[in-house]
Amino acid sequence: MLPRPVLSAAAAAGVVVVGAISVFSAAVSAAPQPATYACTPAASTTASSQTSSLVHYTLPAATSTASSSTPSATHTFESWSTFKANGVNLGSWLEIELSLTPQIFDIPVTLGLTDSVPSDEWTFSEILAASSPELLESVMVDRYANFITKAHIDKLALYGVDTLRIPTTYAAWVKVPGSALYHGNQSVYLADICDYAVETYGMHIVIGHHSLPGGVNSLNIGEAYGHGDWFFNETNWNYSLDAVNATLKFIAERSYPEAYGFSPFNEASNNLTGFATEYGLSDDARAYLVDYAKTVLAYAKELAPETTVVFQDCFIGATYWEQFFDAATDNLIFDTHIYFFEASGTYAKYANWSVCGTAEVMGAKNFPTVVGEWSLHVKYNNTLAGRQALFQSQVYAWKEYLAGGLFWTAVFTDNTTTVSGEGTKADYWSYMNLIDAGVVNVGGTIDDSAACIW
Repeated sequence: MLPRPVLSAAAAAGVVVVGAISVFSAAVSAAPQPATYACTPAASTTASSQTSSLVHYTLPAATSTASSSTPSATHTFESWSTFKANGVNLGSWLEIELSLTPQIFDIPVTLGLTDSVPSDEWTFSEILAASSPELLESVMVDRYANFITKAHIDKLALYGVDTLRIPTTYAAWVKVPGSALYHGNQSVYLADICDYAVETYGMHIVIGHHSLPGGVNSLNIGEAYGHGDWFFNETNWNYSLDAVNATLKFIAERSYPEAYGFSPFNEASNNLTGFATEYGLSDDARAYLVDYAKTVLAYAKELAPETTVVFQDCFIGATYWEQFFDAATDNLIFDTHIYFFEASGTYAKYANWSVCGTAEVMGAKNFPTVVGEWSLHVKYNNTLAGRQALFQSQVYAWKEYLAGGLFWTAVFTDNTTTVSGEGTKADYWSYMNLIDAGVVNVGGTIDDSAACIW
């Protein structure tokens, strides 16, 4: 049995590190936005096409203003062992989440296919496919072609972003019998964005499996609500490794495979009541996850030896997991998620001052640790004016004490659900909105508003 870890120093100090936004926002109530939908497939399924017969909601503007950036013909990439990321997630693009982008989930209701908004991508896909497989394909292809574009990458680069973390479903890589998740040409669109970001701006990329066959945490982000059968299932293990194989081959085919990290699972849990705590994984589930990670490492050494494996710590803490790996031979870094929006007793006025203390205790001793997800949403009394100080404090702390951070997320379109204090969720979770509001400096520079710069 693997030993149960002691409570982290951050938790002991009263700083609660909690999980993905979708966990705590399963019932988002966003007003439908006017849209016109067509049930015919998109005219083209190639990534070069940026038009579709399916018209949906308007995305935040991402007009390229990066003309001052001069792309280089070649790039040299710093090793993930020393690299400090200033990154952004491309969430709800190749995997869709209701709490991030609720508008797309209105499509089945708008088309009269159901009376209620689907709660997860699985149910959403089931409803559309039952009407017409071509309809599902049209909707998803439109999403992949238009939700994240090169104009978004241009804008992110101008504001100092040097790393993209890109969550995908396993269905982007392998067709699993019985799975409702759409399996198509996601990798074509992924290649288009990754190649552009890497070859034009020298960005690092982390490609992740946000879900696993059977469900890795019984949540919408793990496959579907109520799906928790990934653990201890040989069939699901094998399909997962098929997806690993396809992803690593995809990375190996890129111009700069050394620029990539691969994250084989995200926020895994076999105990939903303990999710986002140290009790989210039983001892045998921890052992199973270690075995899986070691298998992935072996695959990576064979298929994409220059690529780093990114182990998401599942809220257990990197210091616990590192005992099972060898820093001398395993090309591995850890990924921890730090949020304050469900941290008991956390007020926006005081959050800045806890950031550095949190960062100091979250890293592994022998492996780099990156903050794979973070945001500006605090549990109580959020203020629009206070966003820049909290943003800069976190950017500073994640680089000073850890291997940098990756903001969740680039595009967040729920601009109706309010938070405690001022504004809506989009004001605190959308990097594009933060850029437009002047919270992020051109070039990503940090000034004296960072609270833990003494």
